[in-house]
Amino acid sequence: MKGYHNYKSPWLLVIFLIIGGIIGTIIGDALGTIPSLAILKEAKTIGIPATSLDLHVFTVSFGLLLKLNLLGVVGLLLGVLAYRRV
Repeated sequence: MKGYHNYKSPWLLVIFLIIGGIIGTIIGDALGTIPSLAILKEAKTIGIPATSLDLHVFTVSFGLLLKLNLLGVVGLLLGVLAYRRV
């Protein structure tokens, strides 16, 4: 059956993005302690803060925040490139 061996799971892309973002952010935070590279540590937080919905029977909490710095974005891009090469 031709063509089935080229299928890539979207979950694999999510894993690569998470790993790339985490590694990039850690490296950016570590290098940001050097005064001349302080810009690497600056991060922007985007997303939805934690919100709770109390329905008296149960409570639902949800939220998603992304803290991205310069090397975190580079890590995300490298994650996409690694996914394409797999």
